[in-house]
Amino acid sequence: MMKWGQVKEWCLANIIHRGKIYTTKGMVKRDRLTDKVFVQDHPQGIITATEYYLDGELVRRDVDIKLKPNIVGAAQGGMNG
Repeated sequence: MMKWGQVKEWCLANIIHRGKIYTTKGMVKRDRLTDKVFVQDHPQGIITATEYYLDGELVRRDVDIKLKPNIVGAAQGGMNG
């Protein structure tokens, strides 16, 4: 079983490799892709989605969710209490 650091390194190596990004079309040079970033602010957190397009076709979508401090604190309090 891999440790977290090894998993993270493996993921980075397989997602971004020498200026390329892994997509549904395989490894594609970053400069061939266009991207669109969408940010949604919700009461519980902020969602950021990045879509990558190759010749107008969506070939990758990354989503990041960041909880707001009041939600993180409430979750931690519930776990400790």
